[in-house]
Amino acid sequence: MDGVACRDGHARRGALQEFPFRRRQRQDRERRWRSLAARRQQGILMSLSIKLLPSSIKTVLLIGAAGILVGTLGIRLATELYWIRFFDNLHWTSGTAAAAIVAWLSIRQAAPEDSRGLYWIALGLSGYAIGQILWDIQTAIGYAEFPAPSDLFYLWLGPCITVGLLLEIRNHASGADKRTLWLDALTLSVAMLTLILVLYLPKRGETPLLPLLVLIAYPITLFVAALTMLTMIPALRLRLGFSLIAFQIALVATALSWMNWNFMALDGTAIDGTWFNISFSVAVLLLGFSLTQWKMETNDDPRWDRWCEGVLRLLPLITVMVASLAVVLSHTLAGLPFVVQTTADIGSVIVMILAMIRQGTLLKERDELLDAQSALLQSQKELAHERGLLKSLVGTIPDLIWLKNPEGIYLSCNPRFEKLYGATEQAIVGKSDYDFVSKEQADFFRQHDQNAINAGGPTINEEWLTFASDGYRGLFETIKTPMFDAAGKLIGVLGVARDITQRKRLEEESELASRVYQSSSEAIMVTDAGNRIVSVNPAFSAITGYSREEVLGRSPGILKSGRHDAAFYADMWNTLLTTGRWQGEIWNCRKNKSVYPEWISMGVIRNPDGSIRNHLALFVDITERKQSEELIWSQANYDQLTQLPNRRLFADRLGQEVRKVHRTEHQLALLFIDLDRFKDVNDTLGHQAGDVLLIEAARRISACVRAADTVARLGGDEFTVILPEITDTAHIDRVAQAIVSSLEMPFVIGGNTAYVSASIGITVCPGDGEDVETLLKNADQAMYQSKGEGRNRYSYFTPALQKKAVDRSAMAADLRLALSRKQFRLHFQPIVELATGKVFKAEALIRWMHPEKGLINPADFIPLAEETGLISDIGDWVFEEAIIWVQRWAKLIEFDFQISINKSPVQFQDAPTRDYWLQHLNKLGLSGKNVNIEITEGLLLEENARVADKLLKFRDAGIQVSIDDFGTGYSALSYLNKFDIDYLKIDQSFTRQLAPDSNDLALSEAIIVMAHRLGLKVVAEGIETEQQRELLRKAGCDFGQGFIFSKALPPEEFEAYLLKQNSKE
Repeated sequence: MDGVACRDGHARRGALQEFPFRRRQRQDRERRWRSLAARRQQGILMSLSIKLLPSSIKTVLLIGAAGILVGTLGIRLATELYWIRFFDNLHWTSGTAAAAIVAWLSIRQAAPEDSRGLYWIALGLSGYAIGQILWDIQTAIGYAEFPAPSDLFYLWLGPCITVGLLLEIRNHASGADKRTLWLDALTLSVAMLTLILVLYLPKRGETPLLPLLVLIAYPITLFVAALTMLTMIPALRLRLGFSLIAFQIALVATALSWMNWNFMALDGTAIDGTWFNISFSVAVLLLGFSLTQWKMETNDDPRWDRWCEGVLRLLPLITVMVASLAVVLSHTLAGLPFVVQTTADIGSVIVMILAMIRQGTLLKERDELLDAQSALLQSQKELAHERGLLKSLVGTIPDLIWLKNPEGIYLSCNPRFEKLYGATEQAIVGKSDYDFVSKEQADFFRQHDQNAINAGGPTINEEWLTFASDGYRGLFETIKTPMFDAAGKLIGVLGVARDITQRKRLEEESELASRVYQSSSEAIMVTDAGNRIVSVNPAFSAITGYSREEVLGRSPGILKSGRHDAAFYADMWNTLLTTGRWQGEIWNCRKNKSVYPEWISMGVIRNPDGSIRNHLALFVDITERKQSEELIWSQANYDQLTQLPNRRLFADRLGQEVRKVHRTEHQLALLFIDLDRFKDVNDTLGHQAGDVLLIEAARRISACVRAADTVARLGGDEFTVILPEITDTAHIDRVAQAIVSSLEMPFVIGGNTAYVSASIGITVCPGDGEDVETLLKNADQAMYQSKGEGRNRYSYFTPALQKKAVDRSAMAADLRLALSRKQFRLHFQPIVELATGKVFKAEALIRWMHPEKGLINPADFIPLAEETGLISDIGDWVFEEAIIWVQRWAKLIEFDFQISINKSPVQFQDAPTRDYWLQHLNKLGLSGKNVNIEITEGLLLEENARVADKLLKFRDAGIQVSIDDFGTGYSALSYLNKFDIDYLKIDQSFTRQLAPDSNDLALSEAIIVMAHRLGLKVVAEGIETEQQRELLRKAGCDFGQGFIFSKALPPEEFEAYLLKQNSKE
């Protein structure tokens, strides 16, 4: 049994071993059959290419061949030396002349990229033919000198062919390949020259030097050309067609023929009529014939690439063998002159030097290849990353996106499309619409795919979606675009479908709104396609003074005020006609010639065919708003004494410059200037003199800077200078020193002379800080450093930020745990109705009771919460906690109690927050009117459609909206009429210094008047004194908030306060 098992095991192993062997046999047979088929195909193509040769080339080849045949037969039949030489010359002349003519005819049918090298080869053959003709003449007249004129032209052949081949190398090889190829060809040529010299020199005898050199030049020039071609073929991976093979054989045959001829000449052997003479004619005619198929094309077959690589590796070995053969022959053959050995040694040394140079080149190429490989790997990683990003991007697009091949088979789709068919991308790819929908629907899709292919570009159609896996029905706009590769071949159809159900509904609503526009409080004007007025509403007449009859059929140009140039209107119309809408501020003229500003929105109404049907314009008179904006903005942003930008405008401009720094490579510098001993001027000469000095100081500082720089007065004797687009610190130094020098000059004030100096602190962005507050703080610290060092100088900020970074990181870590560990507390600050003193509003303010650091101010952790993404969770906690107390307090007082909750811009972008808050209110039995959200005016400056939509939905739910810290921004006023706002909260920076006849009071009164005219109520923050409260009450302010009423209280204490205040008569 064991023996059987053993023999069975051997049999199995034999069978297993036999199978790969037979497989290799089959693969070898297949390779031989493919090789045989390729040779047969090449032979067929060769036959066809010969038949397709122009008749002129075929005629020349036949004549040349006939001449060679006649000459050969003549030699065999002739008995006299004269006729033998005659027939020799006949076949030589026939072969060389025919080859030259065929070469020039071949240039006409060669590809442009090959014609330049072919030109030089034809030139060499022409010289060779001229040499043969001169030889015939020399023979006829009995000229027997050597070298002869014919030799000069014979010798063209090798160098011209070499030049032609070098041109082909330059056209087809890269820089590194060129160097290697040239080195290989040169090394082989030197080795061959050495061998030829070793063979020739012993036979020199009494031959003079010049004839000997000419004899050597024949074979060596031809061998150089042949070796160049031999090196080109593997180096450039050239396809071995008939042309290259015949060319190489003919070239080598010609070189060997001349070598044999020269040996016989040196030995004194009779040459006329010898058998090998015919090789000259046959070889040169074959050389010419090979040019008719001349084409330099590469062979991408991996097997050919491996063969070529092997040949290139053998070239150095062949070179060494040739050089070694020359050395061995020179040292072993007896009786050789010393010069032969010397020549062989010198040639070998040169070969070695060239081999070392080539090795160095190869090593350099290897390093470059490794670098390129590394770069390729990196590029592949980046490409994979970009593909991942692209796939992620497509995955987030709400539209349906898919790609089919020309046959309608899905190649790819995005997640939104997966929901349509209720299948994954893997399940969809490889299938067609017929696998998912009815045949009628699939035929419909297929027809639209074909329409896009036939159109050669995008096609658009609308279609109702009724077959979605989730049952959704809607109207979709579908764009189908044929996709082509770089060669222009169709690769598929890209489809993008967008749900336009909502858009269609809005269009219908818009049409309904156009029917009732007569009741609009906004002026509405409709013009026809030729821009002639066809309709206006009553508000138009009220604003412009023109009646409907006065404007019908006329151009809207009757309203032009002349304040806008032609370029303004051209740009406006270009935008309107291009995008279909335009809005902006325009100054127009009423019928009574008074000019007024209006905010106008224009649109285009088009016919179904896309042509313009009407123009629609809606506008309102914004005269009062503009006056209020200009007054408030001027007072809020400019120092009334020096007319320089004040702190608010300075902060805005610095913020803009900081953002510009982030987009460019430039820097900006901030200079904080404090006037030394200014208080002494006020104390000795009076405040009026101090004001005069401040005005003159502002003028001097402004004179030291460029027009693009900003000089601002922050207050008192503090100035700042913004130096944008700084490229070197030398400019900063020059400006700072100029300011120091200018301000130390005496000030003459009303006959008195005053002296001050400047202490300047300098900070640079980027580097010292990345925001307005940080830069200002840094510059202020540097300024105090200047004061500490003796004043009348400038100093740069040198930050030490490590501890601050560590503290901030620790706070971020603690903040992540604060909510779960219940470390947050909610305090409430009452909002008092100034007219009655009643309290039925409060602002919810969060406090963080840190177990180690104690009470942490919201200003220290709210920005961090926004950065870390915790603000939404914290905001929801504030809302939930506040609503619990609102529910309780609403039952304790007779009024509807309302809580104000701050909502940061980051939190406002969180879409689920709104729905969650409304659901929570409903759950507790409260309505939206119990909540007032406070937002900053910066959120409105984004002019984001989503912001307007969310505000509208809050308002629809009854939730009111307040703008917190109003007046600290520049552009908020223009948005008050665009958004649904209920309250303006005057920033405490206005109320802090509130006093009779003060600028802050004027600003506050202007804000209150403006707000009431817009239907808004006003809450003043930061009221701390009875005088501030009374001034605001008299100004008409609705509500107040501040320490005069109460600080922010814990809920239990606030409840007691609430009951106490509302119990008063």
